[in-house]
Amino acid sequence: MKHILLAEDDVDYASILKQYLEISGFVVTWAKDGEEALSRVDTSMDICILDVMMPKMDGFTLAEKIITGNP
Repeated sequence: MKHILLAEDDVDYASILKQYLEISGFVVTWAKDGEEALSRVDTSMDICILDVMMPKMDGFTLAEKIITGNP
């Protein structure tokens, strides 16, 4: 199964998206902000779906930190 990191601070939107992805056969790890998402990243993830505007760390900064391996 493919593993997805979902970083989204809107609980309603994240819940719907997570449910849809799981029904479609994906394993989803959901984080409510950028810092939580960064702490939950691991090498088993195949793709990251990142909200651009989140508390604590925006999606662009999070993507940069994931790519460079800089926590």
